Amino acid sequence: MAKQYTQLFFKCLQAIVCNLNYVYTSLLSLYYALQACRWNAYGRFELRIFECCQTYGAEPVEHWINTDKQLNDLIVEIESGDKTLSEKAEIAFEKLSELYEIPRMPTDIKDEELDDDDFDGVTDQRSLFEEHALIKYLADENEDPRGMVLSTAFHLLNDYRVDLFQVAEKEFEKNIPKKCRIGIKGEGYNGEVVFPQKETKSWIELGCKIMKQIN
Repeated sequence: MAKQYTQLFFKCLQAIVCNLNYVYTSLLSLYYALQACRWNAYGRFELRIFECCQTYGAEPVEHWINTDKQLNDLIVEIESGDKTLSEKAEIAFEKLSELYEIPRMPTDIKDEELDDDDFDGVTDQRSLFEEHALIKYLADENEDPRGMVLSTAFHLLNDYRVDLFQVAEKEFEKNIPKKCRIGIKGEGYNGEVVFPQKETKSWIELGCKIMKQIN
């Protein structure tokens, strides 16, 4: 009888620990999301998760690495190779897309996942190609390319998005044109943000794979 009670006690304890870990993870994600919220210059309440990660460090991504064995093994595998940082980042880009079934390019997004509601620059469906190009555009020149790829995957797996108004603000400051267009050209890891209105060319002429319009 005592043995049965002991087993029951440890099962209950294990359940409590698992629940506490879930609560901790949820609260941690909520904390960093709330840290990223603010009113922007257009009176919109937005999530600036990229800015949040810069300010408060990469704790959410680090927590993901430490608790996801698949990801941890992948990083160890990539880091064991004799490659440059950019080459390792590009390998991670392709591997993460495959491992977590993240759409690699805009054409990989299923039709039913597309949002036909009014576009707000934050909640639209995106591929790894798009989000990575936007994160690169906002990043400092000396930013670790491997970290940017991990942040991109983390965003999409946790329903975060770089706000396109933030991208437009960096390019135009407070003079964002009406119907501002943001295009992304390139392929896979090598995506690049362009502004058709500034280049005085259409997004097709610039070779963009996708174009979004804000304002």
